[in-house]
Amino acid sequence: MSKKKHKLKIVQKQQEVPEQVLKDIHERHFYWMPDSTEMFVAALAAVQDYQKWLAKRHVVPEIHVYCKNPNAHFLFQAIHKNVVPELRVEYLDLRAFDQSVRFDEEAAYKLSINTEKHASQMFGIQIGSEPQKSVPDLSCMNVPEASRDILLLPYHANEKLLDYLENNYPEMSITVVSEEQYKSWNDQVLFELVCDFKLIFGERSAATYLAAAIGRGVIEIYPPDRHRNWLSKWNSPVYQMIYVEPKDVRPELVFRAVEVICKRLQAHRPVIVSTPTDQSPSDVESAVSQLLE
Repeated sequence: MSKKKHKLKIVQKQQEVPEQVLKDIHERHFYWMPDSTEMFVAALAAVQDYQKWLAKRHVVPEIHVYCKNPNAHFLFQAIHKNVVPELRVEYLDLRAFDQSVRFDEEAAYKLSINTEKHASQMFGIQIGSEPQKSVPDLSCMNVPEASRDILLLPYHANEKLLDYLENNYPEMSITVVSEEQYKSWNDQVLFELVCDFKLIFGERSAATYLAAAIGRGVIEIYPPDRHRNWLSKWNSPVYQMIYVEPKDVRPELVFRAVEVICKRLQAHRPVIVSTPTDQSPSDVESAVSQLLE
């Protein structure tokens, strides 16, 4: 008879590890935002990316924000739902915060020269994030659907450009902003204005940056005072840069850029998710409505 060997199987019972529920960590953060609205928007992209990082780690921050430029204060709401404006920093005790960051534009630019990284990426280094997008999320703002076609911000050859547009795109509605109007409006008025247009043309500014952030088509004359990546908006599929001194821009370059962006706008239908807000004062609405009437 053949002998059968029986193997003894030893099964170890695994211990059940009780599921741990992570508790939220509450912290207080202070951000000193850049003075200009244009650089504020770049820093905003870094702050938003950092907030996503904190949320994954169950950190619930109470955010205090300061900015010398009152024209940029309307963007506070895009930083965080629990934002607290700090308007008197001379009495602020930074020891009361778990983190305090002052976004230094000049220091960030000097560090970016060799690598030619974007401003939002360099601000990300200052705060501890690594934003992949150069434009922030402004879906919390009151962004209406664009009802007009082209907005021309001040440009020395606007007459030639207007003549070209009227001859080649007669079906489009075009609004030209004069130099006097542009200088008299604050950045919130300009933001309310660009929201109503599908395509914005002008020199690099807070207006062109905000337009790109809400998905509008942007043709931007980018002065070579900074490297071309510093404040570019390449994350937007309907963005075109003309990297040259504004006075040296040939109208033909602008005409070609208009053709390119108009074709992209026909193929790209950006969807803006907006939330009702009562942040817009009546003087902003009246200033915009007077121009658009």
